[in-house]
Amino acid sequence: MEARYLLANLSEHHKVELIAASALLLSYPLRLPEAALDTLALTLRRIEPPRQRDLPILPPRAARRLVPELIQRARAILQPPPALALIDRQAELKRAIEALCAARAACLDAHGIGKTAFLRALAADTRLRAQFEHIWWLDNPLPQATFVQLMAYALDVPDAFEAPPERQLSLLRAAMRRAKALLCCDWQAEWLSALAPQVIWLSELPPAEAEFIALNALPESAVREYLAAQTRLTEPEQQQLAALIGGSPALARLCVALLNEDDLTSSLLLDFLRALPPEQRYSALLNESINSFPAEYRAICYALTMTPSKRLPSALIAARFRHPVAARRALTFLARRQLI
Repeated sequence: MEARYLLANLSEHHKVELIAASALLLSYPLRLPEAALDTLALTLRRIEPPRQRDLPILPPRAARRLVPELIQRARAILQPPPALALIDRQAELKRAIEALCAARAACLDAHGIGKTAFLRALAADTRLRAQFEHIWWLDNPLPQATFVQLMAYALDVPDAFEAPPERQLSLLRAAMRRAKALLCCDWQAEWLSALAPQVIWLSELPPAEAEFIALNALPESAVREYLAAQTRLTEPEQQQLAALIGGSPALARLCVALLNEDDLTSSLLLDFLRALPPEQRYSALLNESINSFPAEYRAICYALTMTPSKRLPSALIAARFRHPVAARRALTFLARRQLI
């Protein structure tokens, strides 16, 4: 009775399937062939549970952004100073540029001579300008926390200085790579190497897998060539002055400026340098030349040394002079030296 009732409630299709399955189960041999098992697997299906509803799609998370004025202020602090003409440093400059353009780390020997002028020329090089969208500059040592905050503001990545200290530098390096930014640091700190190759810095020891550039003293022949090209000194005067300069690029540039712009005689300059030990010649000559300026000029020079970019607005300089003629002369004097 139950079998008849079951068959009466089945459709013709299900009746055929049930009879075929029963015949297979009751037929000899009891072990079913693989084809029959495949047929049963396709025919007898398990009822699937109802599908759960999909979760609603969350709205996209808005990226955090800093105030534009804060970003501009941070980037203004990082602007590099004007370039200086290098004296016989083309080979070292080429090595640094090739390493940075190839995304390899590069650093300068902290005991080298003329590091600041070299970095200033590097920051202004057109080959690097074509490779990087931002070339920034820092010449005053900063604590790591202050450095991270300044760079995070300039890169507009507030998550960098809010992250744990052990992750901050890696986040900054990734942000600098995305922004195509290069930082020139005219100071020494071991943790700066974590930003390589997006930074060129000073180091006492050659870091692993980095282009280590040592800026040695200039050869006397290069100093004589520089004096011959920039001054009207006789050959004996060039030889005497080159020997006293001692391979210092900064002292060579200062001597040329005093000879050409202040009309200082070679005899006075030679006597002044001979009276001093080699390590004091540059600082003594620079202080003597600054002390000969009027008080307003001296104040401007000292203010320039305190500014991160070594530059001052022209309106601020003109405000220190009572007469517009004196202000104009001061502006012309500083503009020729690319200080404003």
